[in-house]
Amino acid sequence: MNSIRSSLEIAWHEALHDLDPAHLVAQHLKTLDLGSVLVIAVGKAAPAMAQGALQILDPKTNYLVITTDGTDTSRLPNQEQILFAAHPIPDPRSMHAATSALQLAQQSQKDSLLLLVSGGASALLCAPNHISLEMKRRVTGGLMRSGANIQELNTVRRHLSTVKGGGLARAFPRRVHNVILSDVIGGLPHDIGSGPGVADPTTLRDAHAIAEKYLEPSLQEPCKQAFRETLEPSDDVLDRVTAEIVAAPKDLANGFVAKLRQQGWDAHGHPSQSLSAEQLAGWLVNTAYTLSPGQGSVMACEPTLSVPQNAGRGGRAGWVALRTLQSLPDDVIVWAAASDGVDGNSDHAGACVGGADKTRIDTTWVDLCLERRDDATAHQRLGTALEGKPTGANYTDIYGVFRLR
Repeated sequence: MNSIRSSLEIAWHEALHDLDPAHLVAQHLKTLDLGSVLVIAVGKAAPAMAQGALQILDPKTNYLVITTDGTDTSRLPNQEQILFAAHPIPDPRSMHAATSALQLAQQSQKDSLLLLVSGGASALLCAPNHISLEMKRRVTGGLMRSGANIQELNTVRRHLSTVKGGGLARAFPRRVHNVILSDVIGGLPHDIGSGPGVADPTTLRDAHAIAEKYLEPSLQEPCKQAFRETLEPSDDVLDRVTAEIVAAPKDLANGFVAKLRQQGWDAHGHPSQSLSAEQLAGWLVNTAYTLSPGQGSVMACEPTLSVPQNAGRGGRAGWVALRTLQSLPDDVIVWAAASDGVDGNSDHAGACVGGADKTRIDTTWVDLCLERRDDATAHQRLGTALEGKPTGANYTDIYGVFRLR
């Protein structure tokens, strides 16, 4: 079983390598004529994306990189042009980062703004509109704990911000070119990082409806008072704005499938769905019973998972893997991995469990771990955790189920 896990990990890392953000950005920029350019890169893949841009642009190009704590920035030449901030809940550094980006865009005399956006940017850029940082943190946390999906979460974020929903495009008075790595299933440019450089098709009515659906009354009223209009698709600003998504979750899922086939698996991709973590675990278990030996099915998914107060250590991927464990046939393995290398608040990237592992568990204890969202503790004890460290990329989670040959 351990050798199978190792082979899955090899395929996983090869698939991630093929979607290296630096390479993707460099290849894309070869087709563009931006003139003199200011580069602002925001998100978990920001350092790698900026590195790719600098391979094509003048090495002396002025840039600002904003990324998450722990992300490797060693390949960038000027460390003073790099800012770190918190994720997924913003902190004071997120406000400083947003202010720095807006001021840089407003004051620049360059011909173009090259905006490199990847998942995680929503928390890293925080410019609350008539609402305190503490209230913004409470709203974000409330939406996440209540199980709002990423599109719903980012709709509220955009309408509470002066930088999201086209705020950076407004701030820069000339050409804006967005290069985007998507971490959202079926995501459009405004979905990724809450769209700081693009138009927002959602409305105030949408934001109000989401707040009423998920937030307690004490959080709804401050939101309603602070909600603002974002950059609308009909705005003239968009005459000078372009956006291109250069990679998305489906690309990583397809790449993982291709690497598995090279290893001899009869692996297939499954269309992504919007599922809760419970529903996704059910899909994995049900699919397990349809597979023949040597077959596998892979799906990109960002499942919703409500999180109780005083939750333990864990994340979506680890929780889903643990939830499947008691129901898997002995000759089946489930793969659940966060492509950014960090699953929730755990030290893991997710987990890889086999049906045979259930002989080593106390079902009552596992149920308690699931209830408390303490899946990381369970996987650490079982030895089923995937090593966690920032990958420098972010294409959401990838799940797979495989019957042994």
